[in-house]
Amino acid sequence: MLHELLHYRVGDFSEALTLIADEKTRRHVAEHLDQDFHGGFFETSLVLHYRPDTVAPSHRTLPPCPPVAPHRVFLWLSRAAARLGRLILAAEFKFAAYGIGWLRLRPLPGYTGWPALADARAGAAFAEVIMSRYVDGVEAVFAGSKPPPQPIMKWLRAVSLDGRLQAH
Repeated sequence: MLHELLHYRVGDFSEALTLIADEKTRRHVAEHLDQDFHGGFFETSLVLHYRPDTVAPSHRTLPPCPPVAPHRVFLWLSRAAARLGRLILAAEFKFAAYGIGWLRLRPLPGYTGWPALADARAGAAFAEVIMSRYVDGVEAVFAGSKPPPQPIMKWLRAVSLDGRLQAH
């Protein structure tokens, strides 16, 4: 799932997004889906598809997560990496910028995105795309036509001094 959010482009997952009735809301969610990494529309829809019994009905009453101000240093690093042609690193830095920005929200809502819009049918659409890409990737690795994917954000361990540094 993290790989999908890291490499997300507006227009990906259009089938899942069409289930959001209001066009303005659908466009907003589409433009910010890469920032919807914890308990929002994306993740909650997947959980509603796979394990609906684990989702509290109160998710329908939650307001959207407040806007997140990305961490300026990581956003700058993202732009610099992109200018140098390091697109994966740029995407990782952007993801980190929004993740750290989210952790700085007060009060921390405990979720990102718009969980009230989550829908099991959207989760099924997300799952279909993700599993198709996963199967294609696994087959390519086993066929020898593609190297195995690397973990994302391998640099995080060094930057955080093995997790001893906090983002706050």
